[in-house]
Amino acid sequence: MTTVMVEPFGWVYLVIVLHWYTKKIVGHSAGLQAKTLYWLAALDRAVPRQFPLGSCDQSLHRMSDTGCQPTAIAFLKACAPLASRRPSPATTIPQGTRIRKAHAGTLNEERLWLREWTSPLELEQAFTAWVEWDNTRYVHSALGYRTPCQVEQQPRTSHSTQFVAA
Repeated sequence: MTTVMVEPFGWVYLVIVLHWYTKKIVGHSAGLQAKTLYWLAALDRAVPRQFPLGSCDQSLHRMSDTGCQPTAIAFLKACAPLASRRPSPATTIPQGTRIRKAHAGTLNEERLWLREWTSPLELEQAFTAWVEWDNTRYVHSALGYRTPCQVEQQPRTSHSTQFVAA
């Protein structure tokens, strides 16, 4: 989750569901308060888009931001049918935090903080358009200067599907 100032509305909270391996943004939601509702909306966008045939047997790992929203009962119940599991904090949280913060930093510095937003709706519409561009045209150095969609098209032999809720 990241925050963006939108005058005169105040802070807008942007929840992002990120595919761990490909760095593809598969879901997002924005709201004026940091509530579980927006985490659920981002998850509801992500799962059908990424797994149109279902998420079972996908070896999902849930790496989430700190805070109370990703540990809310409603959010955990929504994750249960995904057959996802939360990895051991001792082995994966530092890596998950590093990846999440690097991606959020790039997102903030290159897209969200460079302009003055006039409304939360304007921000969400622009972000939605940018996600499509980022997933299909923006090359990431961490991906060998390929786009998330290019990486996703390659055969998956050495990783399991993982999400990072940023």
